Amino acid sequence: MSFVLFFLAGVGASGAVYGILSVFLMDGIRNWKEPGQNRCSLLFDAVFAIGSLIVGLFIPIIDYMAHIGGFLVGILSGLFLCPNLYWRCGRDIQVTKAKLIYMGISFACLLAFFLGGFIGFYRAETPILY
Repeated sequence: MSFVLFFLAGVGASGAVYGILSVFLMDGIRNWKEPGQNRCSLLFDAVFAIGSLIVGLFIPIIDYMAHIGGFLVGILSGLFLCPNLYWRCGRDIQVTKAKLIYMGISFACLLAFFLGGFIGFYRAETPILY
């Protein structure tokens, strides 16, 4: 018995919005103890992200996989492109090594994520609907 992997292309910006939301949430969590941080706003945004994902699971026309994918890509992109958001700048060589390690790991995960998506999308066989 062979299994056919079927991908359905989704259209919309909700995955990108979740990516931006994930970077925003990571920055808010990182700067939790900073003075002037609006904790109520951060909590509301986190509840909104989780709540809309849960609602998307039960409504069939909402592509919840785009939301999850956008959230993961946002976290990985934030770690790769903006490492100074998550560590204090200093002259310590150990901090620099840790940044480079996290950047390398997040870049490898991003590359695997995108290549897996492209390969899976273009190798998928569309079922014949009668």
